[in-house]
Parts: sequence; structure tokens; C-alpha cells
Amino acid sequence: MTLIQLSEAKMNYINQTYTLKIEKGQSILISGENGSGKSTLIRLILGFIVPDQGKVLRKKVKISYLPEQVSLPPFIKVKAYLEGFAGVKKAMIDWELIEMFDLPLHKSIHELSKGNLQKLGIILTLMGDADLLIFDEPLTALDESMKDRFINHLVTLKEKGIGCVISSHEPSRFVSIIDEHIIL
Repeated sequence: MTLIQLSEAKMNYINQTYTLKIEKGQSILISGENGSGKSTLIRLILGFIVPDQGKVLRKKVKISYLPEQVSLPPFIKVKAYLEGFAGVKKAMIDWELIEMFDLPLHKSIHELSKGNLQKLGIILTLMGDADLLIFDEPLTALDESMKDRFINHLVTLKEKGIGCVISSHEPSRFVSIIDEHIIL
């Protein structure tokens, strides 16, 4: 089942036209140099922008998105934020995932290192029952062990039929788990 389809979608400010089908359960990797249009493609998929030319068709899709830069309220404890976010999303907190990522629940968000902030962003993105997960540079600030844990978790999600779109400057890490690789 096609979730989102871009047909000759183009923004006037970039020399790139996008034609793409995202199927249920499909994993897509987007890679390319800075300024090649990766973020524009993600914004089109998300519906944050409308193409100047072409079209984007989408079914009613639940999307969960991790932006390239995570921005969260600084003066709240990690555990309290997770609990509040779970309430808003009407989702359960995956305590095993939190343990796997070794997230310090007792700290305030402003006390987190860049790596721990990224891990929190990943956990928030994985919370709930999205049809499609979109990650923009998810490996940023993660150490090698955490990168491996994240990618292994994506394999588990793929086995459950959950699709994802990943934009990364480290495409070689994802090649074995994706269905399609778009190089811009």
C-alpha cells in the first residue's frame, strides 16, 4: 500500500525534482552532500512544504519525525518529559528501549550531553504507533555502540512492518537494512 507519493515534485530554489513512492513497511535511505536537497525532500514528505511544481499525494498516515537538531524544553527532568510526552501521544513508555539506550532519567534535559539528547529524541520518535518513522541524521552525536543499537532496533521495527525514511551522512551503516537508497 502506497503511503506517500511524490510526482515530479520540485521547489524553485533547488535544482532537484523528486519522484518517489513510499510503501507501507518500506525503508528508504536518503544521502548526499550538504545542500543536495535531503532536508527539502523530507519536508515535502512530511507535508511541511508544498511543491512549487508537481504534486505530493498521501494517505492518512501517522508519521513520527526526528529532526536533525533536537530542541526540547530544558528545565524538566527526562523521566517527567517522557511521561508527559507519552500522555500526549497516548502511548506507553518503552522502558526496555530506555534501558538499551542507557538514558539518564534523573537528569534535566539541559544537563544532557549531545549524545543523550539525541538518544532522547530517538526514543520520543519511536514512541507510539506510527506508520512511518522519519529520521534526519539520527546518528549525530551517538557513539559507535549507540549507533549499532539504534540500527539493530531499526531491523526489529522493519521485521514488524514499520517503514522508515532515514537521511544520513553515514549511508554505509544503513545499506543492509534498507529497501531503496536515494542519492542526491
